[in-house]
Amino acid sequence: MKTFSNSIRILFVFGVLVLTNSCSAKEQVPPDDDSIDQEEVLVQETANSEETEEINAELPEIIGTSWSLMSIYEKGTEPVFLRIYPEFLFCKNGRWELLSLTNSQGQMGTYTIDGDRLTTVNDGADNLTANYKITWNEADQYMELDNGELIFRMRFRAIAKC
Repeated sequence: MKTFSNSIRILFVFGVLVLTNSCSAKEQVPPDDDSIDQEEVLVQETANSEETEEINAELPEIIGTSWSLMSIYEKGTEPVFLRIYPEFLFCKNGRWELLSLTNSQGQMGTYTIDGDRLTTVNDGADNLTANYKITWNEADQYMELDNGELIFRMRFRAIAKC
């Protein structure tokens, strides 16, 4: 029960609690569902962004960028892809924001990056803090943030305008 409680806390910290409340089960796609063409999703994401940039580094540049959250899954399980991709902005001034395409209220806070580590602090009254290990999958062009329990898979979207 403690692990479940910690997972909920972590989701809240990163603004995903808002996302999970606004996304029903039918808005998620299992990894073996062929009805969603992931290549088409990438094309749509690129078409929606005003400015794109190819990231070819060992770790991607996060400061000043925008990322689409594609999946949240427990470590050791298969990812379940979302049908609605909320957008995370990592502004140059050290602030992060969650923008959702639903009617839910977004989340925000501050962040710091130290090597392959990302630390976020929620602006809420409790100032919840979370720590993530950043990894980059060069072959499939996605970033993962791993807090030891949950993994957040994101795809680069655009240069952030904040």
